[in-house]
Amino acid sequence: MESKLLITVHQAYEAEEIRELLKNNGIPCEFREYGAEGYLRLVGWLNPGGHGIDILVPEKSYEQAKEITRPFTEDYEQEISDEELEAMALAAGEEEEDGV
Repeated sequence: MESKLLITVHQAYEAEEIRELLKNNGIPCEFREYGAEGYLRLVGWLNPGGHGIDILVPEKSYEQAKEITRPFTEDYEQEISDEELEAMALAAGEEEEDGV
């Protein structure tokens, strides 16, 4: 089977959600992880930011899979930078202090 990379996710639960979604639409997929990362992620020792989990689909089903998983890919395309995340956390902390 000629496979094409659909998306790379950082958490096993995300990969499983996508697998289930694709399966329900008749599209098989396979996961590709690097080295010991799969085991470390399984036992909870790996933080996001590693290589992640590549989700591959048959090349002939790529366009359909891409459309089905658009909500997931949009989330990854709109990642928040570290600076934005820090600013959001600081703002949330200030709101919490003001509300106490």
